[in-house]
Amino acid sequence: MSKKPAVFVVMALASVLALSGCALGFNAGTSQQQASGNGLTSNVDGIQLRQMTVVADTKNPTHGVLIGTIVNTTDTDNALVGVAAARTVVAVDTINVALPATSAVTLNSSAETTVALQGQLTPGTYVNLQLALKNGTSIPVSLMVVPNDGNYADVTVPAALTDSGFAPSASATPMPSMTP
Repeated sequence: MSKKPAVFVVMALASVLALSGCALGFNAGTSQQQASGNGLTSNVDGIQLRQMTVVADTKNPTHGVLIGTIVNTTDTDNALVGVAAARTVVAVDTINVALPATSAVTLNSSAETTVALQGQLTPGTYVNLQLALKNGTSIPVSLMVVPNDGNYADVTVPAALTDSGFAPSASATPMPSMTP
C-alpha cells in the first residue's frame, strides 16, 4: 500500500477537526451561554436587572410602562424610588417599588410595581434612563422600546395617564444630574 492515500486520509481528518471548531473544547462559542431575550440584563452593586424593557402603547406611543425583574442580592432592603431620562421621557407619578433583601421583584402593570413613563417612546428605538435607588445608587440603562402587541400583548399600558389616575407629579421632572 502506498503512503499517499494514508497521508491524504490523515490530513483530511486533521483538517475536518481543525475547521469544525472541535479543537476549541470548553472555549467554543457554542458552549458559552449568553443572556437571551430582548431586555437588558445588568448587575450593579448587588442589584440585578433582568429583561428590562419599555413597552409602549401602540395607539399612543407617548405612553409606556417599564417591565422586567429587579433582584436585590444584598442583605439590606432597598427600593426603586425614581426613573429619569433626558428631557424626552419622564416617570409619571411617584415611584416607590420596594426591593426586599435577597428577593426578586417583577415590574409590571400591577398597582404596586407599575412604573409608567411618558414621552418619546417610539417602538424600535432605545431610551436612556437612570434608575434611582433608595440607597443612593443610580443605574444608567439603555432600554429597547417595544409595542404592546405580539409577545407583549398582555402588558397593560395606561391608555391615558392623566385619565387613569396617573398624573405627573414632582417626581415627573428629570433628575438634575441628567443631561439632554
